[in-house]
Amino acid sequence: MLDFDSSRNLSDALVTITQHVGTYWICGKIEEEWGSLDPVKQEEEKVAQFSLIIAFMASFFIIIGLTARQRTREPMSIFDNTSVSVVESYLDAFAQHDLYAVADYLAEDSEMTFTGADFKMSKKQILTLLGWDVGANGRFSHELITAKNDIIVISLTEHNDFLDLLYLPPLQAEMKFTVNDIKLIQSILYTPKGAMAEDPNLVQRALQPVVQWAHENAPERLKTIYPNGQISYNEESAREWCQLLREWRASQS
Repeated sequence: MLDFDSSRNLSDALVTITQHVGTYWICGKIEEEWGSLDPVKQEEEKVAQFSLIIAFMASFFIIIGLTARQRTREPMSIFDNTSVSVVESYLDAFAQHDLYAVADYLAEDSEMTFTGADFKMSKKQILTLLGWDVGANGRFSHELITAKNDIIVISLTEHNDFLDLLYLPPLQAEMKFTVNDIKLIQSILYTPKGAMAEDPNLVQRALQPVVQWAHENAPERLKTIYPNGQISYNEESAREWCQLLREWRASQS
């Protein structure tokens, strides 16, 4: 069998084939001298050349098959690497609300940034933020958009109790992960999509009737989870907000 590297292109393969074709041309010249050989030797030479031809044809079709396979697989092969596995494992742990496992996939100096914002979150802050999704019973789905080298981009959709209780649509976002040399997530860029991207104040506006109700019925709790008119994004706050929203919903019926 030809010693062929499947990553070489077709032109390289054809050079190799051409070299073998030269071998067959020489064999053809030998055939011209068969007349000087006895019948037994002629049969031996024919068998040898026929075997060589079969080997050549088999090698040729293997090369063509490898090249076609490479061309077919190339767009998808970029998704088949360790960095993708790291991100997928991170997302699986996230979906299972296992923040200890999530932490294992983040580099110690990892950072998270948000499109349109000028601040960065440290690893500790990332985990605190993800605690909100745990407390709000986040349910996630994602799709891989692209993966090249160590940059992985996915689309994410999140449903959670907080949004459901406010009658809001699910969160949609695009997340860009960069994986470092030791296969830990070094950075995350979060880009909102869908309704939240079109109307960044959607949640705050939906909260207004709830805040007004809480000022009268649960003022101390509201101070804790809504300091200075801002949501505290952590696990305990998410649980308290969901409970408050259930009480508000019950008061409206």
